[in-house]
Amino acid sequence: MSSGTADRLARGAVAAALFACTLAVAGCGWPSPEPPPADPAARPANWSTVASDELLAPARGVVVTDRSGELSYVASSLNAVDGDDGTIWISPPKDTVQWLVVELPALTKIRQVGASTGDPGSITGPVKTLRFEGSVDGITFTGLQTVDLATKQGPQLFDVTPTEVRFLKVTTLANHKDNEVTLVPSLHARGEELEPVPPPSFSGRWNVNGHELDLSQDGNVVYGVVRMEPPMIFYGTVAGRGARLAWSRGNENGIARLDVDPSSTHLSGLWWWIDPLLNFNLGEAWISQRVGDAPRFTVPIPKIADVHIRKVGRFPLYGLVFRPDGDLDLEASASGLGFIRQALASFPTYKVRLEVVACDSWIEAKNLEAARARASRLAAGLERSGLPKERIVVEGRSRTDLVRPIYRLMYDQVEFSLAGN
Repeated sequence: MSSGTADRLARGAVAAALFACTLAVAGCGWPSPEPPPADPAARPANWSTVASDELLAPARGVVVTDRSGELSYVASSLNAVDGDDGTIWISPPKDTVQWLVVELPALTKIRQVGASTGDPGSITGPVKTLRFEGSVDGITFTGLQTVDLATKQGPQLFDVTPTEVRFLKVTTLANHKDNEVTLVPSLHARGEELEPVPPPSFSGRWNVNGHELDLSQDGNVVYGVVRMEPPMIFYGTVAGRGARLAWSRGNENGIARLDVDPSSTHLSGLWWWIDPLLNFNLGEAWISQRVGDAPRFTVPIPKIADVHIRKVGRFPLYGLVFRPDGDLDLEASASGLGFIRQALASFPTYKVRLEVVACDSWIEAKNLEAARARASRLAAGLERSGLPKERIVVEGRSRTDLVRPIYRLMYDQVEFSLAGN
């Protein structure tokens, strides 16, 4: 029995006991207490949010270009710039002074820096003292601020002299209580970008954790292969300032998020396994440098989709791209539309189901309203593309269980599945 099932059964048993107790009390003539009215907008205590002006967050396209050390690829320094206090950058044991360098996607005027050290139920000995430095060229750094942090608190921001930077270097200098290991939940920076952000370019050969990753970008479509045995193959599209990709390797499957710096010399990102309940299981962080060119290539999308559908019943079709006004971008969605046509031809007795997932709110009704509105726009776009509407089921679906910001960034998607005849 899974822990989630056990929890639900336990909650059900408690609820039944309370209900029986209420009946017994009422039968004896005692008035039953009125429960407080539910607040439909109440936010769960563990729901992570990212401030709209936060510069060190995945949606902003920040890239980790260098770092001194970390406990493991799972406890990577990339965890400090993902906008989530639930993931932690952990130093190697007994090596507490560490640093990382991040590149911002545009020249930026920094006005505040800081960090979060968790919440009252989190780690007991996080980082205490941090030194922030800035640079325009990534070579010469000048001091911005050295800050002391309180323990178990959310964003703690400190003003700095407004400074134009392209790179930030952050060094851990001291901890609360723990002299054996440094724990950094989240780093923060506030300011404004001073120039347009160029479209990302992922093409090239990258050295990631001892393996070669080849990426080929065709417009907004990104294909990839990690040269291992069996190979790990990727397909996805550029979404905003990063790329979202689905992958398979043998009988394994999952998703990935990659960001690249404007000069296309450094890349960082995360990949996850997806389990049958559509939960994330962290693989590892990738922090890599471009080592050369890669040949232009494509990856057979059905080969990746087949593993996803066999293992979890659905495939994240990142190849369906929406314009800012909410309509389907037919040109940018060419790869996704082509895959749907191929599926309809390969399974002539089946319908295709496309579920638009909304996960931006912790309120089910709000998510469903957004998902159904987008589903209507998607159906109209599919009809404009010439796909047979009688063979496609388009629905909206909500997920309110995605606590971490990067999970919501990845799962704001369209999921493909076969719907039977």
